[in-house]
Amino acid sequence: MEPCKFENRIIEMATNVESTKTQLTALDKRINGSFEKISKHVSDGNKWRMAIIGIVFAIIVQGVAFAYNYGKQSKTLEYLEKIVTERE
Repeated sequence: MEPCKFENRIIEMATNVESTKTQLTALDKRINGSFEKISKHVSDGNKWRMAIIGIVFAIIVQGVAFAYNYGKQSKTLEYLEKIVTERE
């Protein structure tokens, strides 16, 4: 029986597969560790809750400021229209 002419390529591919398995195992450990850190941060951390409360508060302040300025502009516009109609 003659030797396989692809023997070297098969050995090289097997080595590459083993290397890939090792890299995937290391990557899996890193990803799972990151997910554990994220879940701990979300369950334990109050900072993200405070950030949400701050954002909601800022939105409310923006709404109140808009309503105040809109009312002020409307009142000014009515006053100016009254002056224009009186002069005509």
